[in-house]
Amino acid sequence: MSYIHPVAIGGNIFGYSTNYNETKNILSMCSHYGLNLIDTADVYSNNLSEEYIGRIINLKQFKNKFYISTKAGLLPGESANGKYTRNYLIDKVNNSLKRIKIDCIDFYLLHKFDDKNSLLEIMNTLQNLCNDGKIKYFGFSNLSKKEFLIIKKNKKYFKSYNYNQSLYNIFCEENVAIIKNCKKSNIFSTSYGSLLRGILTEKYLTNKISKKSRFFKSEKIRKHLSHKMINFLKKLNNEVCKYQMNISQFAIYNAINNGSQSAIVGMRNLSQVKNICNNFDLNRANDAKKIKINLDKKIKKFNISYY
Repeated sequence: MSYIHPVAIGGNIFGYSTNYNETKNILSMCSHYGLNLIDTADVYSNNLSEEYIGRIINLKQFKNKFYISTKAGLLPGESANGKYTRNYLIDKVNNSLKRIKIDCIDFYLLHKFDDKNSLLEIMNTLQNLCNDGKIKYFGFSNLSKKEFLIIKKNKKYFKSYNYNQSLYNIFCEENVAIIKNCKKSNIFSTSYGSLLRGILTEKYLTNKISKKSRFFKSEKIRKHLSHKMINFLKKLNNEVCKYQMNISQFAIYNAINNGSQSAIVGMRNLSQVKNICNNFDLNRANDAKKIKINLDKKIKKFNISYY
């Protein structure tokens, strides 16, 4: 597997928060900074994310610039149980290939674990899709510890398991064991939610909140953005500035420190791309680790256990 930038591009907002031209401009700037992995799924913006990505990456200036990760997606709250039949997976892959306009998907994930269908059938189907040249690598997103161990205990399944995606941010660390286990097993691992829906950025340090902000759409963001959280963010900002980084970069460095090879970030505009990518330097990851250790007691007091 060739080099993949430690910041992955979150495609869940394409079509939902950005139109085609905005998406194209974001991907252009991301490419300029060396970002080369786009994460999406068939359900993101009701297929529109995959369609936008397909139109853009096939333009001459973007050819061979990006790796694509997509999923057999599920709507929020949906169960995977009983869904991942052989025919279902084959149809899902074929439909994604058509929308993205490519011959082979670099990384293909199952959004959740299916404990109703045969794991052998699921893994064999994915392996056959690899053999047919339709996907290169496959794996799972959102595995629990129990589900991860089910796969790991069976060497035949685990041998074919190449890719993992887990929730991680400094407030939600319950998946660290899975992420680190993947690293030891040479399984490529990405994390999502590192910025906690944009809370771990600088945009909430002032009293002015943009009318376009997710603050007005998300009850979870409003719940987490207490006076206590804002005071914490101000303290955190003072600390990270001493080490020539910003809060967003600090959050991503910590995802990498805990075993993720790449942290997925949904960047909605060019200023957000610049904020994350300007002077991004993994050599500062050790400094980020020191800051987190010093603030760990304060972090744990928030008791946030979900994205």
